[in-house]
Amino acid sequence: MPVCFRVALIAALFLSLPGQRLLAVDVVGQPPGYSTEKFRAEWHQKPLAKVLDDLSGWIEKPVTRSAEVSALGARTVTLADEHKVPLRETLEVLERTQQLHITIEPLRLRIETAENFRDRTRRQVDLNLRDYGTFFVPLDTAAKNLAVAIPTDFAGISLLAGGDEKGRTPGAGKNQAATSLLERLRSQGHDGGMELRGNGNIFMLLTPDEETATRASLVELYRVMVRRTDWRVTFGTLPTTEAPAGGLMSRSDAEALVLRLKNPRSLSLTSMNGQRVNAATRTDRAYLADLEVVSEHLDPTVKVLSLGQSADLRALAGFNCTWVGFSLAWADPLADPPTSEVSAVGGPRRPVDSTMTLKKDEAGPVTATVTPTPASAGLHGESVAITKPTWWTWQPQGECYLPSQSALVLVSEHPAGRAVIVLSETTP
Repeated sequence: MPVCFRVALIAALFLSLPGQRLLAVDVVGQPPGYSTEKFRAEWHQKPLAKVLDDLSGWIEKPVTRSAEVSALGARTVTLADEHKVPLRETLEVLERTQQLHITIEPLRLRIETAENFRDRTRRQVDLNLRDYGTFFVPLDTAAKNLAVAIPTDFAGISLLAGGDEKGRTPGAGKNQAATSLLERLRSQGHDGGMELRGNGNIFMLLTPDEETATRASLVELYRVMVRRTDWRVTFGTLPTTEAPAGGLMSRSDAEALVLRLKNPRSLSLTSMNGQRVNAATRTDRAYLADLEVVSEHLDPTVKVLSLGQSADLRALAGFNCTWVGFSLAWADPLADPPTSEVSAVGGPRRPVDSTMTLKKDEAGPVTATVTPTPASAGLHGESVAITKPTWWTWQPQGECYLPSQSALVLVSEHPAGRAVIVLSETTP
């Protein structure tokens, strides 16, 4: 469709709009005289090729056009002025309406498309990705086991709005690889024949503006990767009638809940964005797990029980929420542990000491009290009663999106009523 403009009207319109202006043609060196001479355009449904020929004849200099512009020569142009105006104003309207890029040079007028101009001004840029911490990988540290094994992945309850079939967020907790970085830059329109070479050097053909934008993207990527997140995980109990339902709540309500907990114990953690960290309050307790008779001697089996609280977190901070994968563990000893009998069979009847000192390299010395009882009928040896500890344990795990200024509250059964865990981000 032909479009008719008046230069003075269009200039006044765009200059009057906030944040809008006419595209200014490029000028190489000092503006040549022909760019300021007044010219009256009278093009009615005229092919673009003829328009450019008219300009060449009027300025008495060649008008160089790219192959892509020559291919557009049949496009019709309608541009009529009531009065003569400086040639540069006419060129600005022509550049904008026909989506061209015009460069005024002393000895010629260059006409090309925006893509031609971009490619012509590109130069090879060598970016060292190590300068932007692209290959910096923060160390992951997973929590050690308590009473039972802690899973190595976050695959429990999920409060995510989306994710894969296991409820996990794709790519959560993984650092940006160099190949993924190239795809990210391409998606932002910085694909200038980029190629990854050597030990982290990327070669690209970029314009000055594209180079600035690419470097800014790398700086932003590093800033996001090393962003710090602070967390506090509080463990405590409440009577059954006073326990909340659990779920997400505001940070202020969560802080008030922490003040009501019985025997609260808190863990503080700090990590970089996407890093896996852990903290724990552990008490290691060695105990006699079994006895066997070997060569008429009692051979003890000693195990170590770890009790306390543990928090294993990985967090990815966003704009208004944070993705957090958590694996928590809580193990408390129970009162009145049971006593079991172990038959020490295989040797002649002989007295058994009431107190034994056992030594295991990994657990240190352990003193166990055993109670001899009469042997069962037809058996030789003694039956020994040993006391094994028992414990209550809870291991909530999963992942969720935690909105800003909110906390996650988990509630479970506990011998003292209800066990409550409050997971809250404390990043300033």
